Amino acid sequence: MKNLREILSKWDYVIVIIGTIAVYCFFAKLDVEKMETYYQNTINISITMSGFLLALLAIWVVLPESEFMNYIRYKTNIFKRLIWTMFVGIISLISSCIAAFFYLNIDVSIALMLIGISETVLATINFYRIVRANERFTKGQ
Repeated sequence: MKNLREILSKWDYVIVIIGTIAVYCFFAKLDVEKMETYYQNTINISITMSGFLLALLAIWVVLPESEFMNYIRYKTNIFKRLIWTMFVGIISLISSCIAAFFYLNIDVSIALMLIGISETVLATINFYRIVRANERFTKGQ
């Protein structure tokens, strides 16, 4: 059980992508008459979520230096996982926006948007956990 938990936490950003694609393929039934609305909404949501991830990345960069944050950044793989999650999220959201802007395949555009949203949620949860752990660590000193 512990080994499974380690694997899930190590590859969480990849598991989210696979799960999102599986759910989208299972539930996707788009109405062809409303394609223009799908394209516009995909562009709006993708740009908003990528902006949120970029803001989260900026907050991460300006967090104060402490013993705990240096430990997180340089001694653990939590930092790498968070950066990869944000990177995959930003790339998929920008790709979704470009695909919707140029009226490419709407299924691909929406799937990329859903992957980006899932990665945004995952990055937010991981970031929150790190900040809360930092607060507990600094109160304990």
